[in-house]
Amino acid sequence: MAPRARPRSPLRLSLQEREEVSRGVQAGESMRAIARRLGRSASTVSRDVAATGGRRKYRAWRAECWRSSGSAEIWSSGAVR
Repeated sequence: MAPRARPRSPLRLSLQEREEVSRGVQAGESMRAIARRLGRSASTVSRDVAATGGRRKYRAWRAECWRSSGSAEIWSSGAVR
């Protein structure tokens, strides 16, 4: 039996928002500018970027994968880079 998909909290960024964050980070925009464009808090954007490797390593797919795993175990094991 497959595990049930957990509903996404409205406080978390969606995949589309993470794609926009990724584009903004790559363009060198500030967290505040990205957050303003998304209509989100700067701390929400900053926390998502920091939790998945910071500005240099942030990718939307990586953040989404980390979110769906529910923990950072997959990252600490070195399985995904």
